[in-house]
Amino acid sequence: MAATSSSASAIYLCALTDNSTTAGRLPSYTITAGNERSLYLWGAQIVVGSAALPYSKTTTSSNGIPRLTHNSSGSRLGLLVEGSATNLAQYSEDFANAYWTKSSVTIDDNGGSFWTSPANASDAVLLEQVSGTNVHHILRQFTSVTNNCFSIFAKKQTTSGVGRYVYIVLRGAGSDYASAVFDLDAGTVSQSSNVGSTWSSVGYGIEDYGNGWYRCHIRATRTSATTNVYVGLANSGTPTMSNTGQSYNAANSTDGVYIWGAMYEARNGPPTSYIETPSNASVTRSADIAYVETADVTNWGRPGSFVVEYYKPLEQSGGVVVADDDGAGNAGRLGVEYSAGGPRIVYGTSGSGSGGTDTAGLNKIGWAWNGSGAATRSALNGSALDTSLATSFDPTLTDGINLGGNIDWTTLPLTVSGQPNVVIRKVQFYNSQLSAADLNTLTT
Repeated sequence: MAATSSSASAIYLCALTDNSTTAGRLPSYTITAGNERSLYLWGAQIVVGSAALPYSKTTTSSNGIPRLTHNSSGSRLGLLVEGSATNLAQYSEDFANAYWTKSSVTIDDNGGSFWTSPANASDAVLLEQVSGTNVHHILRQFTSVTNNCFSIFAKKQTTSGVGRYVYIVLRGAGSDYASAVFDLDAGTVSQSSNVGSTWSSVGYGIEDYGNGWYRCHIRATRTSATTNVYVGLANSGTPTMSNTGQSYNAANSTDGVYIWGAMYEARNGPPTSYIETPSNASVTRSADIAYVETADVTNWGRPGSFVVEYYKPLEQSGGVVVADDDGAGNAGRLGVEYSAGGPRIVYGTSGSGSGGTDTAGLNKIGWAWNGSGAATRSALNGSALDTSLATSFDPTLTDGINLGGNIDWTTLPLTVSGQPNVVIRKVQFYNSQLSAADLNTLTT
C-alpha cells in the first residue's frame, strides 16, 4: 500500500483478523482451542515514495536500497551514487548545545515544538538575534583540516532585512577569511569575499530543497589546519563583512532565520548528501556500490551500444557508467567517466576519446562499438562527441557495469573508487551498433 502523512513518523501494523468488523487499530476476536490459524510472512520493506520498489534484504541497518533522489518539487531525478563521506560537525541539529558557541544570538525552539525541517520533521530552530550592536552568529572551531566544506540548511523568516540573509565565514588565523552571504528569499549568493592569501580554491553555492529551505555552503583550501566557522545573521545582501561576520545594531530580539542540518567535510568540493550527527561524535557514510553484472544483461558482448542519462556532477572526477574487468588488465573497459569538469569516453586498456562539454542539469551521452570490439562513435546531447574511437577492447571479458564509480572486481567484498557523486537517470543497452544518427537522436 502507499499513503502520505503530515507526520514525520508512523507505526506500521500487520495483524491477523477474522474479517469481522472491529473498532480501533487492531482487530479483536476470540480463538478457541483447536481452531488456531496462522499465515506465512517474509520480506518486510518500507520505502519513501508513491510506489513499491524491488525487495532488498536488510540485516542490522538499511541495505541494498537504491538511494533515489528528488528535486525541490518532489519529482524523482534518479539514482544517487556517492563516495564515502564524514560529517565532522557534531550535534548537527542541536544548535542549543554548548558545542556551538553563541554570540548575540539565541536558539529558539518554538517552545519545544520546533519548526518543520527539510526532513519533514519537527526539529528545525530559529537562529534569533539579540538586541544591540554586535556580530550575531554561532561559532565552531575545527582542527587538522586543510580542505574545508561547510554547509547548513536555512530558511527565511521575513522577506526583507534580518530574517532574509544568512552568512557563512571560514576564518583562519589573523584577518584572513572567506565568506558568502545567502539571500534566502531570492535563493542566491548575494555576496562573497576572499580576504588574505591563505585561502584558495574558494567556492560557494545555494540549493533549493523546497518549502522555502535552501542548503547553503562554502568551501576552500587553507595552508593552516585550524578553521573557525561562523554562521550568522546579516541585515542586507551586501553587508560590510569582517573575519567574524557582520556587526550591526539589532533593534529587537525576535528576528532571525531558521536553521537545520550543519555539515563539515574535509573536502574542497560541493557538499555531499547530509549526514546527521546526533551526539558528540562524527558520523561516516559508506560509499555507494552500484552495478549490474554483465551475466544478467541479455545478449551482452559484440556489437553493442549504451545510452546514459545523468545529471552533471559538480567539479568531481570518476566513472559515471563504465563496463569493466580489473582481472583482465582492463581489456573489457568501456564507458564514460568524468574528468576535468566534463565527460569523456574510455575504452580498452588505456585508450580514451576526446572529452566533451556537458551542461548543468540533465545530460545524455551514448556510444557504440562494432563486432571487433572497437568503439567507433559517440554522441553527447545530440551532437557527435568522437568519431575516431578505434582502440579495440573485449566486452566479453567484462564482469560488470559500474554505476557512479570504478569497482575493483578482483577481490571480495567489492570496493569502489573514482566516484564523481552523480545522479543517474537512465541506462539503456542495445545489442547492436547504433548509427551516428541514432545516437544523436537518442541523446537529444
